[in-house]
Amino acid sequence: MIEVENLIFDYSDKRVLHQVSFQLEAGSVTALVGPNGAGKTTLMRCIAGLEVPVQGRIVIAGIEVVRFPRKAHAYLGYVSDHFGLYDALTVKQNLFYAACNHGPTVETANNQVQAVLDLLDLRTYQDQLVQALSRGWRQRVGIGMALVHQPKVVLLDEPAAGLDPDARFALSALFKTLQSQGVTLCISSHILSELEEYCTQMIVLKAGRVMTQCPADPTHALRLQEQYQIAMRTGEKS
Repeated sequence: MIEVENLIFDYSDKRVLHQVSFQLEAGSVTALVGPNGAGKTTLMRCIAGLEVPVQGRIVIAGIEVVRFPRKAHAYLGYVSDHFGLYDALTVKQNLFYAACNHGPTVETANNQVQAVLDLLDLRTYQDQLVQALSRGWRQRVGIGMALVHQPKVVLLDEPAAGLDPDARFALSALFKTLQSQGVTLCISSHILSELEEYCTQMIVLKAGRVMTQCPADPTHALRLQEQYQIAMRTGEKS
């Protein structure tokens, strides 16, 4: 579903990604882990077609992202660490705007919005301005905007950051639901314990390089913690 091959990315005179390569199977849930500054956000933005690499190839559902970013966006949802919301709009208006970006009919867009309101338990808040919501509910709206066009792939950058335990539990349940629907998820974090419960595999990124790709199980998680100094507990810093 996702293929990344020999990806190189530079910011000015600094190389951020060094020949990154990996493949993610359809329906997998991948934890992209590594210390702060490892290049996780840059990698996700490249996969999402929001940054153009110096070199390399990214393919989503058979579409080359660098050559055809808009076409790839039809299969892709991306949730940044700041959610990308429009504070002056209501929850429902944010979702409708996101749906319309992909060119459906008004009727189809409205149906997609209704489905997301139910999926994320947002119906109670649909007429509230986004700026009035807590971080946990704002995050749900951001995820809803990424899901509203029913993509096959969803990228989430540090989605659990700043959430309370109840919100983290709800987030975990949502990811399991999406996985059961065949959605391919790639979720970044610098804290392994946020991801172990629902991920099927882990990719460790350090200093812009893929160090390993392995199954998501306690044995591998402990080895990764010891070898790459990745945090295991919520709130622990790398």
